[in-house]
Amino acid sequence: MEIQLTDFENAAFAIFIVLVTRAVLSFNTNFYIPISKVDENMKVAHHRNAVLEQKFHFRKQIFPQSRPGTPSGSPKVSSATLPETTSTTAAAGGVDRSDEYELMTINEIINGNPEKGYPGLLGLVNNYLNTLNIDIETRCEISKYLELIKKRANGTLMTAASWIRQFVQTHPEYKQDSVVSERINYDLVKMVEKINKGEVQVPELL
Repeated sequence: MEIQLTDFENAAFAIFIVLVTRAVLSFNTNFYIPISKVDENMKVAHHRNAVLEQKFHFRKQIFPQSRPGTPSGSPKVSSATLPETTSTTAAAGGVDRSDEYELMTINEIINGNPEKGYPGLLGLVNNYLNTLNIDIETRCEISKYLELIKKRANGTLMTAASWIRQFVQTHPEYKQDSVVSERINYDLVKMVEKINKGEVQVPELL
């Protein structure tokens, strides 16, 4: 994970990753896709504004067909949420598994797609949190971080990369020549410092 501009963003992504990991282990989900598709995803991720404009290979059916190992207290997944069939193995020799994954937007991967019955990573995390005995104050605090992830994925909030590009492109010294001068760099760093200190509010970012 790349470091973000603020402590709040870093905390949000760190918490989200930990919760996704625990949810995956708790619900015995299957996110396997061919390594070649992972490589393709990595290449696509380097495109400008990939979060909103690109699609990534991702598994359609994440729950195993039978759930004997489901831990006590796990959410009851309705037929609308649980795919009809799936496989717990990523691939088998000579077997075509291409129907087990498809191209999805980051918004679909994170926030889900109700029409396809896919809960999304946030849906999975929220189901996991529902199985825990968490006091309301802690749950509300966690929700603040997850809300950032949700809004970054659906485009409501800008990513750090998009915000930095916008800052540079609108700087008075920028000449639309791809040259980021020392002055632009300095002003960018000072702005980030002010954001971290709470001296400047950036509602399009946070």
